[in-house]
Amino acid sequence: MLHISEISEHRIRDVRDELKLGDQVLVKVLSIEGNKVRLSRKALIREAREKQQKKEAAGTGGGGSTTGGASGATE
Repeated sequence: MLHISEISEHRIRDVRDELKLGDQVLVKVLSIEGNKVRLSRKALIREAREKQQKKEAAGTGGGGSTTGGASGATE
């Protein structure tokens, strides 16, 4: 079972605000201790956001202007 604190990064008052009965939810297994399994949806959300931020940062680092040389060539 997924603990309410591991559903989202923000505080949730009622699970029904985030999830509906019968929803299929992707989770990450945080740990297995004996017969206890700790699951987290929040960890997957965080990892996806960090991956997207890294992708965006890598995409903006080396780009140059495509119009820089064109204005001087038409004189």
